[in-house]
Amino acid sequence: MAEYYVASARSTCPTPAQGCFVEFEDVLVDSCGGSLLVPEISSPTTFPFLHRFAAPYRINVPKPRTGAEQVLIIVCVNGSFLYELLASMPGWRSRFDLVCAFISDAWLPKIELDKPKWKLRLTRQHRTCSSIDHVFIPLTGSIGEIQEYYGVPVSFLPLACDVLKFGSNQSHRPIDLNAYGRQDQKHRKMLEEFYNAPTSSRMFYHTNHMMIGKVYDLYAHRRIFWKILQWSRITFAYDALRANEYGRFRISFVGQRWFEGITAGCLIVGHKPTCPEMNELFSWEDATVEVPEDENELIPWLEGLLADKERLGAAHLRNYSHALARHDWRHRVATMHDCLKLPYPEQLEKQLTLIERKSRKLA
Repeated sequence: MAEYYVASARSTCPTPAQGCFVEFEDVLVDSCGGSLLVPEISSPTTFPFLHRFAAPYRINVPKPRTGAEQVLIIVCVNGSFLYELLASMPGWRSRFDLVCAFISDAWLPKIELDKPKWKLRLTRQHRTCSSIDHVFIPLTGSIGEIQEYYGVPVSFLPLACDVLKFGSNQSHRPIDLNAYGRQDQKHRKMLEEFYNAPTSSRMFYHTNHMMIGKVYDLYAHRRIFWKILQWSRITFAYDALRANEYGRFRISFVGQRWFEGITAGCLIVGHKPTCPEMNELFSWEDATVEVPEDENELIPWLEGLLADKERLGAAHLRNYSHALARHDWRHRVATMHDCLKLPYPEQLEKQLTLIERKSRKLA
């Protein structure tokens, strides 16, 4: 059986988004019996004039425990963190037999797309990253450009959640509406002013009133995040191209909010992504309920939805059930093994069996 190592940027990228991938990394380590590799600040070089050539972080990779195939899985938000993690491991290519990466925000900045290929290949970052064996990304619309950029096989791997740990279809949901992270700003403002007024009997939880640049305890942050989401009846999610306030996104994709929403058993309201994988991944009734195009109808429409307890209850159970059966991170770990032609670790087999049993009870 292969020997697994999982490289994480959790110590160098303590942002709210990193919390999603800490959970993925923990599932990888647990289901594969792997070892977690986290960068530490490098010791200053003896010769100050050489400091600018040294990597700012270093990962101390242990020696192989066995003679089995050595597999390194890197989880990162974008290509810059992929390079940073690889640069932290001198000799990584000779140390590991198989190196693959999961890159979440897998789209290239326009400045990178416009660079001549010959010039691109001269950069240290490109030479380093193009030496890995496989890249997994959660956006079908970027497969071509990422494959051309890195020059290695690229496979689609959707986002997911640790449904075994955080999944819920509980009926106790005191928060009526939840809108965290990237949202439609006009809708958010209307809902906040209406539902959080002193005279309102409902609650609208949202995070657009603050900026979070750093999280000191990612586990504590995710625990309160999941508790709030599990206590919410409705959560909002919008196609990236509809909630694209700063013009950051060029393509539609299925973001983390959909997977987190169904894991917590919420009814998802908003605008579903237009990418083709959306209908394949979220194919059931009320997977996303589209809001009215007329903003003046939004609040009366939501009031009707909140009053329909039967529909909400059915959606809570249905979404959680589909999350468990199809969108747990362990399903993604299995897909990675299939793509890489690796046998499933024993612990992964056991966890997939547990998921199947729990899913049957819900059917």
